[in-house]
Amino acid sequence: MKWSHSEKYVMLSVLFVLGLSALSYGQAQVLPNTGQQITPTAPANSSFVPLNPGLSDNPTYLAGQAATSVVSPDGKTLLVLISGYNLVKTSSDTNNPTDSTQWVFVYDISHYQPVQKQALSVNNTYYGIAFDPSGTVFYVSGGADDDVHIFVLGANGMWAESATSPVPLGHLAQAAPPANLGGVGLEVKPQAAGIAISADGTKLVVTNYYNDSISVLTQSGGVWSKVAELDLRPGIINPSLTGVPGGEYPLWVVIKGSNTAYISSIRDREIDVVDISNALTPTLTTRISVPGQPNKMTLDASQSTLYVAQDVSDSVGVIDTRSNTLVDNIPVTAPNGLLPKSLSQFKGSNTNSVTISPDGRSL
Repeated sequence: MKWSHSEKYVMLSVLFVLGLSALSYGQAQVLPNTGQQITPTAPANSSFVPLNPGLSDNPTYLAGQAATSVVSPDGKTLLVLISGYNLVKTSSDTNNPTDSTQWVFVYDISHYQPVQKQALSVNNTYYGIAFDPSGTVFYVSGGADDDVHIFVLGANGMWAESATSPVPLGHLAQAAPPANLGGVGLEVKPQAAGIAISADGTKLVVTNYYNDSISVLTQSGGVWSKVAELDLRPGIINPSLTGVPGGEYPLWVVIKGSNTAYISSIRDREIDVVDISNALTPTLTTRISVPGQPNKMTLDASQSTLYVAQDVSDSVGVIDTRSNTLVDNIPVTAPNGLLPKSLSQFKGSNTNSVTISPDGRSL
């Protein structure tokens, strides 16, 4: 859809506020230096929900650094992925390796209030989580562990990691420590970041943040494995372009249909478009320049428009996926009158994520 400037209202929605153990339900949170407050009653009937994984040896512990949330295809299950440093100490002030993990929190949202059903432990994560089109499987990128985790819904209605999980992406196997730990550059670990699945459920695409590449996975006999990798740098694809910037630090990926992947390259401020119709030979088809550092992205219902959250430029880029061109750039600075005039000119909205309402009217 093409929005007029009068319709471009960008709303900041807080689903969960984490790590605020001192914040009780209904209590306002003061925003530093603005004179404003966020309260859980700003949207009607809302509340802050703490993320408690239910550790038997530390029952009051709250996890922090929620990075991504996704909703199941049937709209009944919400997953909240934690990506950060959840370091749980023992009584002797050393790290507890069993508890110091990342988490996927599972919520039943089929009724008026969300109900936490599970907290699933994952050793390492980095933003990426995606539901299978069936709604009975979801996938989590394994961050520095350089793999993909697979969780399956059991007959008892509970989720558990698959026996064939995690799936290695192979960069660690190529490492030669201490000079190279598997990423691009000396002593750089890999980092499996964004993850997306094709509409037909046959292909997974993972962005390798510290390898300047994507991995493509397919399954045979119900078992997923990596079948291809595409380095996104121009000089790797075509040696005559050595030194030309492009494709570095790929963070996020969305897939249009089953054949086209869009990847956000943070360092080079571009969206890389990749043809994945043949999973064995993914091919970069075009690069779309954007004004800011592109972070997370989302497609509208028709998949004809891609919205790109852009850091630095404090904006959301609008890309027409039929022509693969940037057609608009929506500033996200607060509208006139919402902030004191003395603050309205400041930059630093740190735009990093974007979603669209089911009716397509609100971004």
